[in-house]
Amino acid sequence: MRLEEIHITGDCLEAIGIPDGGYALVDRDEKPCVFDVVWCNNELCTVHGYLKQIVQTGPNAIVRSRYLDKSRDYLFSVKELYGVVLQVMDEGHNVVWERPEPVVMVPAKRAALVDGRCTNCRAKAE
Repeated sequence: MRLEEIHITGDCLEAIGIPDGGYALVDRDEKPCVFDVVWCNNELCTVHGYLKQIVQTGPNAIVRSRYLDKSRDYLFSVKELYGVVLQVMDEGHNVVWERPEPVVMVPAKRAALVDGRCTNCRAKAE
């Protein structure tokens, strides 16, 4: 775990509870999951990184904004991914947002009826 605190500005993630201004605690070693907030940069690298929500991981990662006004939202491809945001603090260093537990996808169990009973729960079919 390699942590770094960065100063943040902008309202592009207000719809998920991240305020305009404050500090983000970033784990530079954490691998992102879909819907994580990440510190990244675009192809132009015109600013020193953006906080965005990741919607596609891997070598062709894609991130998005989450404005309160959804008509302002946009996507872009990630040029550089610097890390995963664990916490966001306001200017007084009060924690105002924390990374939710990553969602683990579990394959659905398939069931069948055998002799009128469910193979998963053994309930009798009516």
